[in-house]
Amino acid sequence: MLTLLVGLVLVRVFVAGEVRRARHSGLPLPDQLARIRATSSIPASLGLGLGVICAGEVLLEVPALREAWALSAALAAFLFRLCATAVWLDAMVVAIHRLSGAETPYGPAMARALRVVVVQLLPRYLVPGVLVQVLDQGVSGFQLTLLYLGFVLVLVVGAPLLHRLGEATREPTPEEAAVIRRLSANYGLHMDRIRVERDGRNARVAGAGPSARIFVGELVLAGPEDQLAAVLAHEAAHRDRHHIAWRIGWTVLSTVLMVLCALTLLPAAVDHGDGALLLSLAVVVLLPLLRHLVLGLLQVSQELDADAYAASRVGAEPLARYLVQFDDGIPLGGRGGLRYRLRTAHPTLAERLDNLKLAAAR
Repeated sequence: MLTLLVGLVLVRVFVAGEVRRARHSGLPLPDQLARIRATSSIPASLGLGLGVICAGEVLLEVPALREAWALSAALAAFLFRLCATAVWLDAMVVAIHRLSGAETPYGPAMARALRVVVVQLLPRYLVPGVLVQVLDQGVSGFQLTLLYLGFVLVLVVGAPLLHRLGEATREPTPEEAAVIRRLSANYGLHMDRIRVERDGRNARVAGAGPSARIFVGELVLAGPEDQLAAVLAHEAAHRDRHHIAWRIGWTVLSTVLMVLCALTLLPAAVDHGDGALLLSLAVVVLLPLLRHLVLGLLQVSQELDADAYAASRVGAEPLARYLVQFDDGIPLGGRGGLRYRLRTAHPTLAERLDNLKLAAAR
């Protein structure tokens, strides 16, 4: 409980500091809002690391839970991460309402954001918990690997459904479907199985391989057709170049490493005193941060690659216009260093525009 309270206080302090820096930065209002939105890495990083510690403490302090230790640990980590995210969302929603004068009531805004968090995070914690739980059943390493890959496959196939549960979506109207088919044919994008996000201003691919489905925001569909074509080409690059599959591969590999460390380091450290336990906990906390950083660098590279692909199909100028209007990358006029990579896992707007200029010059 003490770890939980200290962790939530730290999240609140860090987020409040980011909000104050954004509001006193002298930047235009859109830039301030973008900086506030980008604080999402605070609960993601801190919640993941401290959630592992919180789960470990639960197991050490409540011996009765050790028979179902994987599930109880996963639940403890999930609840900590959820609480940390709720603290961040509260600060972000309040700050955005004050800065922008948004008319959306606080309650619906929080509920919508938490809905996405719960839908996306719960399977990620449940799967490792169930997997480690079956170790008590005497399964071999090969069987455990097959079981884990099966769980991952189910999550990949179910990713479009999870996205639909987390966001308000609908089928495209006949008019919208006709525009998408025409642009797809004109630019050779092979777009199908598209769904529309209500009030969305972005697009994304959910799932990988044959299960992949593309979601497009209503604001994108309502905009100029050349910008819509550029956005569709960007998402087609993610799908056709198997970007999601590469992310899943790294996630699987890093998860296996983290589980192996938890299974080998922590039990051994308990028998070797407080110093060994403290060192093991530090390793267990640092591994998720390293995983987060590597995954962020991979996503940055993939975003720039997808931008270049879209520029080769539709042209750099339409995508650049769309990015200037809708991209939330911060600092909007700067370059992304290591800290930025860790926080956002996304290239800055300046980097994306420079990348498009290079693509157009080829």
